[in-house]
Amino acid sequence: MKILKLSALAAAIVAATTSYTTPVQAESFIDDSSLQLHLRNVYFNRDGRTSQNRFDNREWGQGLMLNYSSGYFADIIGFDMSYFGGVKLDDPGTNFTNFSRRDSEQDGIDSISKIARAFVKAKVGDDNMNLNAIYGRVGMGTNLLMTSGSRLLPSSFKGGMIEANLYGAKFYVNRVTEISERDGSSFDDFGNNVDYVNTFGGSYEFDNGFGFALDYGSSDDFLEQTFAKIYYTLDLGNDTSLYLEANKQWSEEDGDNFSPSGYDSSYTNYNAELSGGPITISLSHSRIGSDDFQYSWDGDKDYGPISAWTSRNWSDFNFENEKTWQVAFSYDFSDIGIPGLSLDTAYTYGYDIDDRGDTRRDSEWERGSNIKYSFQDTMLKGLSVRWNNWTYRGNTLAGDTNGNRIYIDYKIDLL
Repeated sequence: MKILKLSALAAAIVAATTSYTTPVQAESFIDDSSLQLHLRNVYFNRDGRTSQNRFDNREWGQGLMLNYSSGYFADIIGFDMSYFGGVKLDDPGTNFTNFSRRDSEQDGIDSISKIARAFVKAKVGDDNMNLNAIYGRVGMGTNLLMTSGSRLLPSSFKGGMIEANLYGAKFYVNRVTEISERDGSSFDDFGNNVDYVNTFGGSYEFDNGFGFALDYGSSDDFLEQTFAKIYYTLDLGNDTSLYLEANKQWSEEDGDNFSPSGYDSSYTNYNAELSGGPITISLSHSRIGSDDFQYSWDGDKDYGPISAWTSRNWSDFNFENEKTWQVAFSYDFSDIGIPGLSLDTAYTYGYDIDDRGDTRRDSEWERGSNIKYSFQDTMLKGLSVRWNNWTYRGNTLAGDTNGNRIYIDYKIDLL
């Protein structure tokens, strides 16, 4: 019913707009439209290695995302819509991989089907000064509010966002009131009685490579967060550059919905990345404040990733007082005649964790790699295969854990 109301609203806006447009203006709505079919096949395997957490999760699924994006009537208004569907192909053992959720009887749900994205969009202005707005079922990708795409299908929000650009200075404000989790078909309220999440922020990058960003957000009587980032890119010549970044995220309880009261922590992250031709090497360091760092806006359903570089695979390295070092390496094999093949690998070590009375270890480590190949042949353009392999030893959800994920993505432009 909500989708019908949204579609009716979009149709009314389109009808009203086209009544004042020329045929040429109306044609841009069709000519600038796109329709893409995205097929995703995902296999997950995770096994627990501690005596308290012996498990072997294996899950295999096929997803489909049909994404339509319109042009703009009179260069002002349009709409986008996406259908997400997924089917479980295999699911032996205990399932907590968030492919498709389990019901109250702990039986797996075999499929997901939903209109995941459906929103009206509008824009005004030129290249130097412009305003863009969306409202409906949307994806988000800001520093403090992100949809999660690490499973079979991405999550979605119901809400809206306004973005403004003023001679290179970028500003945004958004508000979301419902979430469709990555493992479900419905749009639901947030957990812990959170009715909404509001965030806003801005950023600017100077011509010399220096830039900064500042974001603030709050969820209904639950949590407030602030994110600040400064960065600088130094051109070293000979196709070589050095990128430096420092960011910090503050998080504290903001009302009666959060428990326990008095929560206050931070996540500080420093990064350096050297890129030269096909090789990229990075070094990262993180420090956590006086509590385990909480970044989920409702502590329950919001699975958006954290902004720190040290969060890659299984652990976010966000325990109380934890200090983390990470070294990472990536290589583009096109330099040796294999275009489309890439590798990235990282090792992360966290220490000085508050053991909370010897109930958890004071350190953790993780190593992980991604090997990806994007097919270059014209007939297979849009097809890619990625293997994610990682090993974790330490404190998080299931203790010592090994993991393998295989993603096969095929994107086909239909329009």
